[in-house]
Amino acid sequence: MVDFNLQRMGTVRSTGEWLYALALSLYDRLPPDLQPTIFEPDETVFLDPAHNPYQTFNRWLKKLAPLMADRRFIVAIDEFELLEDAMDNGRVELGLTEFLRGLIQTTDWFVLVLAGLYTLQEKCHDYWNPLFGSIKPRKVSFLTAAAARQLITQPSLDFPLDYTPEALNEIVHLTHGQPYLVQLIGQNLVTQFNRQVFEEGQKSDRPISLTDLHAVIDSSALFQDGGAYFTGVWRQAETSEPLGQIDLLQALSAGPLTLPELVAATGLSPDAVTAALKTLCDHDVVVQEGDRLQFTVELMRRWVQQRS
Repeated sequence: MVDFNLQRMGTVRSTGEWLYALALSLYDRLPPDLQPTIFEPDETVFLDPAHNPYQTFNRWLKKLAPLMADRRFIVAIDEFELLEDAMDNGRVELGLTEFLRGLIQTTDWFVLVLAGLYTLQEKCHDYWNPLFGSIKPRKVSFLTAAAARQLITQPSLDFPLDYTPEALNEIVHLTHGQPYLVQLIGQNLVTQFNRQVFEEGQKSDRPISLTDLHAVIDSSALFQDGGAYFTGVWRQAETSEPLGQIDLLQALSAGPLTLPELVAATGLSPDAVTAALKTLCDHDVVVQEGDRLQFTVELMRRWVQQRS
């Protein structure tokens, strides 16, 4: 697995610099005993305007290919919208997406995983289309209730703690199976349990109960620890089109509403509410249950309610 996080790259000035960073990330992830068998990517060659950066990258991949007979690189490009920013600003060529398409179609040991704020459907209509239009999307969403329970009760094979059924059901309800939040609650519960046992002298042979869960949920620490998730969802709604998403989230923080009730609560037109709702539903922030709309994740609703 290659963690190719575009935030950590800083400002990329050219296509060659971007491809050099990718090649260097691949090289760094090779097993130590294999690195001496292939030369490290040469930054001066990648950045030399006299060289075609795509050909430079391809030539280096050909040197790498014999080492990958029984191996595979899974390249996770996080914050991929930063690459879009570089394209918008003319620092990276739009043709890079076509190059990546050709790369994943012809190199079976190179697997690309993109993570960002947008869905593939939202990106298939602009210059990402050469890449996204040629692949079959697989939506990665929430854990099922059964998978969430397994993650809570057995994060490792030798996990020693038990939960009451009521506590498990409430965790699933609060998170809707959002993986990060499930793990965050589990971590905070274990930390609280250890403090109670080792510092306060409470019994260790008891399950984690609904009372324990409420103590974690009602504390400010959980929302502080999960700030990256909550503020990330909020900022995406705040800064992306269409307008009105924040108005809907604030209105829904009081509880489920019908479409006419949302129109009345926000003062937006029915068309504006419908457009904003579509985006929020596409991003799994809001879900429709019958004729009522509500937050998909109860903890997100509580965070917005506290913020409003």
